[in-house]
Amino acid sequence: MKKIALLIPFQKEPKPILPIINDAIQKLREEDIAVQFFDPQTASPSVKKTEWVAVYDRYPSILRERSYSLWRKQYPKVVHGNTLPFIQFCENKKLSQQCLENKEIVMPALLSTNRSTYFKDVFEKPIFGSAGKGILFHRKNTPLPPINPQTTIFQEAVPPPKGWAGWCVRQLAQKNINEKWLLRTPILRRSTTDPVVNATRGAVVDCAADVLSSDTYRKIQDLSLKIVAVFDSMFPNQLIFEVGLDFVVDKNFSPWFLEANARPRGKLRYLYESEPLRFREEYQAAWMLPFRYLAKKCSQEA
Repeated sequence: MKKIALLIPFQKEPKPILPIINDAIQKLREEDIAVQFFDPQTASPSVKKTEWVAVYDRYPSILRERSYSLWRKQYPKVVHGNTLPFIQFCENKKLSQQCLENKEIVMPALLSTNRSTYFKDVFEKPIFGSAGKGILFHRKNTPLPPINPQTTIFQEAVPPPKGWAGWCVRQLAQKNINEKWLLRTPILRRSTTDPVVNATRGAVVDCAADVLSSDTYRKIQDLSLKIVAVFDSMFPNQLIFEVGLDFVVDKNFSPWFLEANARPRGKLRYLYESEPLRFREEYQAAWMLPFRYLAKKCSQEA
């Protein structure tokens, strides 16, 4: 039995595991893959001695840096994915954008932090992580607050489709056991009032294929495959098997790449909860694939 730790933070009032996830865990056990939920901040010493073959890292290391660092030192040789250099690359929005733009990936421009005002709409963002938090929207020709350029960036806001405050698409890309990138059903988030388009802030969530034109949808798919190919070239021989790619859709319904998330949250859960019969199979498969991928990798290295 291959034991794989799912590294996630426990909540003070944890939600019960969905039946579909319990079913996925049982299916993995039938494939000799045992999933163990683990939080280095709360786990007892006995749990920390578990014989894992791999770790699926979904831990908020920026928010819990001390416990995460201590855990990494305890288990330096455990197969770890996504690998830490890639996670840190994605967390640093400024560095990742500069590198991707050098690879000819078009993104909304980063603006100078020395200006007190701009003639265009601007987003103020933390450089390291966010999950939708700490992002502020400033309308053109309004005074901008003084910021620390070591921790904050200004990014040009892409004008949204008419009648909307913003459209954003999350494309989940996963690598299958044959090392080929698989693009899951993308999710479209839209808001008529909030330019920071996030489901936790009230954005409407839809299946992107049901709303986007075939041309816009195809462009997002093509860009996604180009971006993950860039990641593979930048991080050769490293375990990179899952990434959430965020795109913003402009007034002409053209997609712009916004950022990558090496620990994508939610995945297809919103779609599954709104249309369980339609998305049950894909949601469960997306949840299981990282464990199957890690188990295959460990078998190859054994």
